[in-house]
Amino acid sequence: MATFFNKFFTGASSSAASSDCGNMDMLCQAINQLQTESHENVGERAADIVRQNKDLFEKKTADVEVFLTNCNAHVGSAAMAAAIKGLFDSSSSKNNEQGQERAVELIHHYLEENQLIGEHLKLVPEFIFPLIRSVGCYCMEKKHKPEIGQKIISKALATMYPPGGSHSNVLTSAHSVLFACALKTKDYSSVEPFVNIHIDEVANEKRVQDASLDEQFPTYSIARLKGSHKGQGPMSSLGNTNTPSPYLNPKFVLDYLYNGACVLIELKNYEGALFLLETLLSIPAYSAQDQIVEGYKKFVLVSLILNGVVVDNTDKLPGTRSLKLKTPEYKHLSEVKFNRSANTHAKVDELVQNAKDKLRRDGNLELAKLMVAEMRKKTIVALAKIFSSVRVSEIQKLAFLKNRNQVTDLIEQLVAENRINVTVEGEMVFWSEVAPVPSRHDILEKIAKVDHLNNLLQIKNKDMKSGSGRQKPSILYNEDEGLSMPPIE
Repeated sequence: MATFFNKFFTGASSSAASSDCGNMDMLCQAINQLQTESHENVGERAADIVRQNKDLFEKKTADVEVFLTNCNAHVGSAAMAAAIKGLFDSSSSKNNEQGQERAVELIHHYLEENQLIGEHLKLVPEFIFPLIRSVGCYCMEKKHKPEIGQKIISKALATMYPPGGSHSNVLTSAHSVLFACALKTKDYSSVEPFVNIHIDEVANEKRVQDASLDEQFPTYSIARLKGSHKGQGPMSSLGNTNTPSPYLNPKFVLDYLYNGACVLIELKNYEGALFLLETLLSIPAYSAQDQIVEGYKKFVLVSLILNGVVVDNTDKLPGTRSLKLKTPEYKHLSEVKFNRSANTHAKVDELVQNAKDKLRRDGNLELAKLMVAEMRKKTIVALAKIFSSVRVSEIQKLAFLKNRNQVTDLIEQLVAENRINVTVEGEMVFWSEVAPVPSRHDILEKIAKVDHLNNLLQIKNKDMKSGSGRQKPSILYNEDEGLSMPPIE
């Protein structure tokens, strides 16, 4: 068998390393020898060695710590992650908690000491992301220390994809576990940078080859889709046993959307949470998964908080069509439409009180109470749009509130939230609605979207100029008369 170095490194000794190293010592030597290379793709070469010897990491777990001590992290970060994963997976299969604990300590140590190279770790997504995901689950479920799992995953993701970087919006299987840990520790702010609303990339954790995807799922035009017959066209490949697997298990996508939305709800970022929940409910499914059912419940409450009405298209999707039948309490809430003159907040309060036990079991009671309070605030804001000045007693009557204290408390909360401006002179209240001022983050985000659209337009223009994006024939044919006039004439 040709050696690895003979195949990839011209002039290298055949005894240096083989594509299938016999032991951890030979593997360590093969990786460390890469530090003498001056090429930029040293990380990719190390990743190739790791893949060719992935079984060795689980078979030789007793040598893992010696390997980690001797391996040069500047070229062997990918191999170090694979070695720790081998130790953790092997220990898990044997119910060896001591080995699992040691693997957790090792990955925690190397990440905290900044000894692993993020760019190299990204080259082995099939090792690093399952490792930190499994470690996070272990810390949360067996070790009962979710804060450790949260630190490990946060540090690993920040090492590979620094928040605010040009390639930071990546979806991995570890994100959902990170959010689950944060929901346990209640440390939401530290994971907020990792809750990406707009995903640019999905980690290829299954090593799916893009070429196979292109062959089996070519680009189809809308007309071609409409003209597909039964058993033909792109949709027929769904039942094909040769269909390539996705980059990521769909379960982790559902967990990402649901757990991410829960984190944003705790941070009171209801706009972002609603976006994730809408995306969750829009995913086609033959049956409603647990995340979709629970997501629908929160979707109803968050929609009422933000918009005072629930607008959804779940009836069009087979997996979510029966959600309202499965959740009658939320079905009643989804039919609510805010109307100041109809005393909507009293109706909503009654629905919440009737479904209090169900809401508590679902963990949504506090969110429901917040929704009732928001309905009362919407009533006050609606009055501020109608009247520039009004008596306190009239506010109490028009807003269907119980007493004067309730009126003043709501006004104080709205002023604190910078939603209305108020001046009180005796019994008279002079107020006006505050126009929302976009934050710097919102402005930068919108600018980034515009730049992205401009780039897409430039690409499209280039395609049009090259002829790939337009129909080349300039002569039209008429079935009755044969050759007709050119389109311009």
